[in-house]
Amino acid sequence: MSLSYTVLLGFPVIYWMGFISLFFLVCAGLIGVLNRFGKFYVAAPYHPWLGASGIVFALIHVSMHFFGY
Repeated sequence: MSLSYTVLLGFPVIYWMGFISLFFLVCAGLIGVLNRFGKFYVAAPYHPWLGASGIVFALIHVSMHFFGY
């Protein structure tokens, strides 16, 4: 059984990688936009970490597709 078909809560792992990367990138984008307009200073330090984490999960997701999962 390959990693992509290992199921967590009813979804294959490769789907979770995609969901997590989208979630992190959307959160980082929202924090960046809100911070730009001076509305969300509390979460501003987490903005680059969320973006970087989203990119890492997206790269894992894409590499899983590339290797045939």
